[in-house]
Amino acid sequence: MKKIFLVFIFLSFTNVLIYADKLFFKNYDAQSSAMGNSIASFSNNSFSFINSPSTNFNFLSKKIDFSFISLPSDTYAGASAMCMPFSFGNVTLAGSYSKDSPKSEDDYLEDNAAALYLNYTLPIFKTCPVYENIGGVGITIKGSRWNVDGISNFIYACDLGAHYKLHMIDDGFFIVMCVRNLSNKTDLKNKNLIEGIENFDFALRYNFKGASSFALVADVIKFFDNQMLGCACGAEISPISPTTFKFGYTDYNDGYLKGVTAGVFLDFNSFNIGYAFSGINNKEAKHTINMGFMFGVIENENKAYKYYLGVNFVRAKEAYDKKDFINARQMFENILAVYPNHAPSKKYLQKIIYELDVQKKIIELSINKFLRKAQKAYEANNLIKARVYYKEVLGLDTANTQALEGISEINKRLKEIDNNENKEINSKKIVSLWKEGVKFYNEKNFVFAKEKFKEIISIDSKNPGAIRYLNLIETQLSNIISVQTRIVFEQGMQYYNEKNYKEAAKYFSAAYVTNPNMVEAKKYYILSKKALKQRYDDIELFNKKSLNLIAEDEQTFLQEQKNAKDYYNKALNLIKKNKLESAFAYLDKAYRYVQEEYIAQEKDRLGLRLSEKYYNQGLKAYNLKQNKKAVSLLEKASFYDKNNEKVMKLLDKINK
Repeated sequence: MKKIFLVFIFLSFTNVLIYADKLFFKNYDAQSSAMGNSIASFSNNSFSFINSPSTNFNFLSKKIDFSFISLPSDTYAGASAMCMPFSFGNVTLAGSYSKDSPKSEDDYLEDNAAALYLNYTLPIFKTCPVYENIGGVGITIKGSRWNVDGISNFIYACDLGAHYKLHMIDDGFFIVMCVRNLSNKTDLKNKNLIEGIENFDFALRYNFKGASSFALVADVIKFFDNQMLGCACGAEISPISPTTFKFGYTDYNDGYLKGVTAGVFLDFNSFNIGYAFSGINNKEAKHTINMGFMFGVIENENKAYKYYLGVNFVRAKEAYDKKDFINARQMFENILAVYPNHAPSKKYLQKIIYELDVQKKIIELSINKFLRKAQKAYEANNLIKARVYYKEVLGLDTANTQALEGISEINKRLKEIDNNENKEINSKKIVSLWKEGVKFYNEKNFVFAKEKFKEIISIDSKNPGAIRYLNLIETQLSNIISVQTRIVFEQGMQYYNEKNYKEAAKYFSAAYVTNPNMVEAKKYYILSKKALKQRYDDIELFNKKSLNLIAEDEQTFLQEQKNAKDYYNKALNLIKKNKLESAFAYLDKAYRYVQEEYIAQEKDRLGLRLSEKYYNQGLKAYNLKQNKKAVSLLEKASFYDKNNEKVMKLLDKINK
């Protein structure tokens, strides 16, 4: 670090001793140039002090910056600066070099030059509630050596400046002042180059709150050599990190600095680069490029510790002021995790807990209020209004069980109402469709009957008669398909036994397509297709293997016979105990295993008893005008005996 510092001083002094300069006229701070040369630009590079001596106050690590300026008529300038933070303030050393092309014999200020700058900035800060830089004072000492027409001279000058945050008015409001070029008098060809105080600059800055970091600046400049007034103004905005745009306007009334200014800058924390454009006399332009690096450790860790506490505290407080209590609470808890004894954060955290508790109580009161209103509207049969209130509850508590159940029940009720209204509107149509459907059913025209009953269901989805007839039709169609499939399969077996495998395969395929549950049709179809590709001897061998498969099926059959017998015996025992429904279920299981006649007869006898039992109960309910109960009992009666005509007639009567 010491070597870097010595090399930097050596290069800067070399420039001063070799070249001559137009004294301190060029602004090497691109960010200030882009904002109309305002002293309130608060740049993040080391050249900030050139325009305002007190603004190099925020650096916590060492910083090196370089600047290059291009002016009209082959004029250019360059500078380098290094800022070093110490516990007693920030010290900045800079050197500059410029080469100006003279335009006339009298234009003696346009020769080559170099200058050396030394700046000291003392930050002004407050520690309550947290550490925060609120201002600073600074002094810059400048020296230059120049040579014109064989005459050499040294010029020394001093700048004084200060800035302060007017936090008692607004946290974003700053006032900035400086006097520049307090210097010795120097005559050249009987002309005063600088006399007394060159100018006094007064500026205001306002930082707007928000994510875009928008700021405005305005300056008034008093020149004492010609008693003229100048002005400057500018703005900056950072829409997307790390980009900042700056623009402004300046008019120094000096016949030189006048015009629009603008610039774009990128700040990557430890590295920054930027470009500025400045109008000169509304005709020409100055171009400034800055580039800088931050390096080394933080010199004053205690200051950094307090500074970052302040930054996080301000962000947390902003969230609190916006009533974003959840994020504010998280931020204050993060602060206390690092700074456990920070009293202001503890105080705000207590406030947030209180506010959240108040909010929770308010939400609970609102939820209870809306639930009461919803229940009252529901009891008054105002379902739409009740649903609105329940939705208000869900807007406050998305998982509220009472509101979710209430909306579900309301939707169910509304669907029933729509169904009943639809039923009433189409009652004549339902009666007409019912008559046609029953007629087609009695004529065994099940396909057309099915269409009519389905149309009834589309109008009245819970019509019990239509549902019952559809179930009967499905049973009848299934029986028909089963019979037809069996006929086709038997025809295929005839061809198969005749070894006409080609024709057999056609019939087995048709049987399997008609009834995919007919496994034997699939089996013989595969056998037929394979047989077509084999010689006769192979077919015989294949048939022997098939017989083995049949033997395996025989074992399965014997097991099924045993299971059926067990279920049958259980059913008989249950009949003795008068548990008829359970007995019927076991008989049904037994019949599924083996379709034996004795099981079928016992099942039919028990079905008739149960059907008659539920028919009598249904008739009794019908006579008592309990139609809903009657339908339920009659449906049970129909389940146990699908051919019970008394049941169907009574159901038809209830439906009409």
